Amino acid sequence: MSLIKILFKAARKAGPAALLAVVRYGPELRKLVKDNPRVVESMTKRFRAVAGAKEGPSDKKGLHRRVEVLHEQVTYVYASANTSDVARQAAKWREELERIDHAIPIVESMSRREQSAERKKLVRKLDGISASVLAATVEDAVEDAQIVEEGDEAAGAGDSKDGRTGGAAGDDGSAKNGGSARNDGSAGSGGPDEKGGAEAN
Repeated sequence: MSLIKILFKAARKAGPAALLAVVRYGPELRKLVKDNPRVVESMTKRFRAVAGAKEGPSDKKGLHRRVEVLHEQVTYVYASANTSDVARQAAKWREELERIDHAIPIVESMSRREQSAERKKLVRKLDGISASVLAATVEDAVEDAQIVEEGDEAAGAGDSKDGRTGGAAGDDGSAKNGGSARNDGSAGSGGPDEKGGAEAN
């Protein structure tokens, strides 16, 4: 199975927001697979980790595991954020995960009926955070690739410009931009004896 298909499969398991991001950036991701497959491989591993934790049990241990996995992904998004808005959103996700983590043991002290209802609420919250975090991961990877590509294009344009504006050689082989040579081969910009010559005259 190709790398892009594996990513799509993991995105479907992760949630609708994640899948929507992968579909939206499909052309860019396919280009990224060709240009820098390691980035897509790393992204796919994160998707599969989140999807794997989601498929686990929704008991105390399973919920704590999901929070742990998502916390790692949120930390990654925060550290690699390209804008302050993304960084702020990552900070909000981290706060939400901490609240969920603190709520898990409280749920255990409730009656069975209450536990079932509260666990479903926590699962829905974790599902929403999962999909949103992975969507941000896709967007971040695509933006990083575009920034690198724009930088490479700018550097290439600069190199081409430098090649065109180098000092042109004159007809006699000397550089026009430097001290130009006179037709008799002497320096035109003048040594100290240029005016005087010999005083014997």
